Amino acid sequence: MYNNLMQQKENNQDLKVAMISMHASPLAELGGYKSGGMNLYVKEIALRLSKLGVKVDIYTRNDRDNSVEILELGPNVRLIYVNAGPKKKLDPLNLVQHIEQFVSEVENYRNFENIQYDLIHSHYYLSGLIGMHISKLWSIPHVTMFHTLELAKKIAFKDKLESNLRIELEKKVIKDVNKIICASSHEKDIIDNYVSASSKKVSIIPLAVDTNVFHPNDKYLSREKLEIDQDSKIILCVSRIDPVKGIDILVKSFAQLNNSQLKLMIIGGYNAPNPYQAKLLKLVKRLNLQEKIQFVGAVPHGDLVKYYNASDLVVVPSLYESFGLVSLEGFATKKPVIASNIGGLASTIDNEVNGLLFEPGNIKDLTQKINLLLSDTFLNQKIVNRAFMDVNKYSWDTAASQVYNVYSILLTASKKIKVVS
Repeated sequence: MYNNLMQQKENNQDLKVAMISMHASPLAELGGYKSGGMNLYVKEIALRLSKLGVKVDIYTRNDRDNSVEILELGPNVRLIYVNAGPKKKLDPLNLVQHIEQFVSEVENYRNFENIQYDLIHSHYYLSGLIGMHISKLWSIPHVTMFHTLELAKKIAFKDKLESNLRIELEKKVIKDVNKIICASSHEKDIIDNYVSASSKKVSIIPLAVDTNVFHPNDKYLSREKLEIDQDSKIILCVSRIDPVKGIDILVKSFAQLNNSQLKLMIIGGYNAPNPYQAKLLKLVKRLNLQEKIQFVGAVPHGDLVKYYNASDLVVVPSLYESFGLVSLEGFATKKPVIASNIGGLASTIDNEVNGLLFEPGNIKDLTQKINLLLSDTFLNQKIVNRAFMDVNKYSWDTAASQVYNVYSILLTASKKIKVVS
């Protein structure tokens, strides 16, 4: 497939894509309350698409007092800041009222630059709503990727969430869009549950990991650089600090582990804790685990590899994940991964083959799985070796090639429709 795409690259140097990522800037600090895998995905897929000859403009909301309007992220990839609403972080649902202004500003910029885009690729339901408007305005196809769906989160939280508005907005996007990219078959099934027969629009393209960044390194040297005790057993959790990530489950499980050498390192979060992080800090104090559990805070993505290599075990305790990039980063650094048997994690991890799965939210099950991997050296090594082999299936270049193929099929169909009409 890649050779065919390279040939298409030579024949179509001018393919231009307007990528919409309203609330998730590819340059945002990862690991915060609302910044994580989606931000990384937007950046990586755009840069890899540019290698195939695609020109990508990423439109994102200016959520800070930023005088810079355009940044070059790489050859043929630009990040364009759009003024829509106050220049500060807002909850996604509070951004709905600023969609019309965002659309207007994007259209003004396009007219000013006299750009003719071929296709829109939106990320998350907010950007999908923007893509709906722009697609009609410009008469071009629209591809979207939700990254996470409210219905899936409602199921994970046993219907305790209140964002029925978001569910209705997601349904609108599903019905309107030309093509949907999902990271797993589980996400595809949920979309079909939303809107009957909509799965015909879906292409499944797994996320990826950059093995030039994430690769094994000596644990002793990694710990020396991070000033971590060499005798400790380190459990690592890399995550946004958000209730859906289930970090409280891991903390409660950790409290039941009977090993004086164990430490838990949690990477992610802001310097000023959000309500969930404040709740976690209180929980740690109540369990008297302040000396055992460290909240590291957000770490630049390229520096995460040192923490993976310094650890003994990676845990992904999420109540829902559309995919779960952390599991791949654990695979790539040859660390055993334990993850919730939910969503895309269950698509990536084959239980007791390349990782261990536990029942979501089940503290006892997670505790047993951690004890198993810490005590069974043979199983630990078997899982690590298989996972390291499997990681080769998940490259950003492969993902970009598959996305490019979705573009090509959609544009071919679009041109045929235009000819017929």
